[in-house]
Amino acid sequence: MMGNRAKPVGVYTLSSTGAFLETPRPFCRGVEIRLELELPELCDPIRARVVYGNVPGNLVLPKAPLGMAVEFLEPSQRSVREIQALIRRLRSRSAKSA
Repeated sequence: MMGNRAKPVGVYTLSSTGAFLETPRPFCRGVEIRLELELPELCDPIRARVVYGNVPGNLVLPKAPLGMAVEFLEPSQRSVREIQALIRRLRSRSAKSA
């Protein structure tokens, strides 16, 4: 995710402007990262900045997992379109299974 400090994360929530990333050891607020989402349509890494961490002793979101919220920094138009398309597909699947 950031230089040689790669760390695997899970995507807990996703929007076209940011995400909440599940990880037991989030980066500190303000740190810029390079996020590589494993989506076939999305091959370009997205620059992001940590907005806050959800960590033991400072649970900003008590019902959410440990992790960090990030805002995307100038994502490409293609990245935004692909993320929006993914969200639409996931919502459609969710509605069909309900």
